[in-house]
Amino acid sequence: MSSEESLEFDVSSPDVQVAISHWRQFRPTMTAELEAKGELEQVAIAAVTSAFELERTLHMDLSRRGYDSPTAFVLAQRIAQERFVLLPSEEDVPDLFAYQQAVMEHEPNANELPDSTR
Repeated sequence: MSSEESLEFDVSSPDVQVAISHWRQFRPTMTAELEAKGELEQVAIAAVTSAFELERTLHMDLSRRGYDSPTAFVLAQRIAQERFVLLPSEEDVPDLFAYQQAVMEHEPNANELPDSTR
């Protein structure tokens, strides 16, 4: 797959099902609100798509900085999943929007990522 290609996700995609399952367990209020509006599947697909796009960008950036590809992939995947799919619980972070804004304000951009020390 070239860096310009994108994946098409749908509600049957395993990654989308993981997102929905995780949200049902850890963010039941958010999940119920999205279901009531008929938006749960659409939001889950958007979250997985965003995670995939961020993962791809971070993987390339980390590889350019000297990380071997498997390490860059694992780091990129973890960051992307935690940002968009594996959201913190409602108990830990009641206001997800404020939390996401704070994370984005304090997160280094690609130019501030450390080079590999190898």
